[in-house]
Amino acid sequence: IDFAKGIGIISEGVQNAGSVAKESGMQFEDFAASVAKVAEKTRQDGSVIGNAYKSILARTSRSKSADEDVSDEDRSNAAKALSKIGIHVYDSETGEYQDFSKTLDQLAERWDKLTDAQRANIGEAMAGTRQINTLNAIVSTWKDAKELAGEATDDTDFYESVQDKYMDSMTAKLNTLRASMQDFWNSILN
Repeated sequence: IDFAKGIGIISEGVQNAGSVAKESGMQFEDFAASVAKVAEKTRQDGSVIGNAYKSILARTSRSKSADEDVSDEDRSNAAKALSKIGIHVYDSETGEYQDFSKTLDQLAERWDKLTDAQRANIGEAMAGTRQINTLNAIVSTWKDAKELAGEATDDTDFYESVQDKYMDSMTAKLNTLRASMQDFWNSILN
């Protein structure tokens, strides 16, 4: 995917589901990187990925924005399906939903070890039949997305330090040039 199209896809995904992702406890960088990785794998538009995320988050997180489309039974089925493989969507101390990123971390860890039947059961419970393929892409690319998000954060710090060094060296060169020019004009005028 070229840069401009990639930015457009991420923007659409964030526009469609960014607030729901934030309510569910996802960091912006993780969500944006996940949208990018899913788009890379599936060639889906950002709006399609965003809508899938909304469906998934409504069933498995504390998001209030997406609640109207999902029944309590759907939420219960998703929690039960995940519980069967040792993933609890509720924080054991507070009883509230845990951050969805944590749920995805745990699911991505186990995903390749699950049987096809387990993945299908979890997929249908978390995403419904219409969004199951996108859920599969989200989970299978989650580790790469987290790595990409980490690189983006690290790169920002790296590029800021490079920019600072560049500005320092440019400032030093300008000061040296200014001093040389003053010496030159002083020697001509004297």
